[in-house]
Amino acid sequence: MLIGFYIRTSLWIISEKNYDIKIEKKKVELVTNGDNVAKKKKSYITSSTIKNSSFISADLREANFSNSVLENVDFKYAWFKDTILKRVILKKPLNLDEATIKSINIGTLEEPIILKEEQAVQWIVNNINK
Repeated sequence: MLIGFYIRTSLWIISEKNYDIKIEKKKVELVTNGDNVAKKKKSYITSSTIKNSSFISADLREANFSNSVLENVDFKYAWFKDTILKRVILKKPLNLDEATIKSINIGTLEEPIILKEEQAVQWIVNNINK
């Protein structure tokens, strides 16, 4: 199974493994340990584990994190809008209070469940695994 992520219109598809991903000021740094990385046009980071990583100033609009584990990820100044968080596990997120959370989707693309602003923030706070 392939997974991937995007910054605005760029998508990187990677194989299902644990990676350290650093996204700062819309620049992507991906530690792949020699694996091949390919660009595509859709945006998915599903069924993955992202640890000790930075999404500082990242544009996470419509990014799909379904079934993923996000542990010790820095979300300072990140932008959430229609970001898919179905069955996501959040562990020790950093700087969520400095992220812009417009909306999240806790459903699927086919059957979206959109939570906006305060509802979205409350859902994220309630679903943090400490």
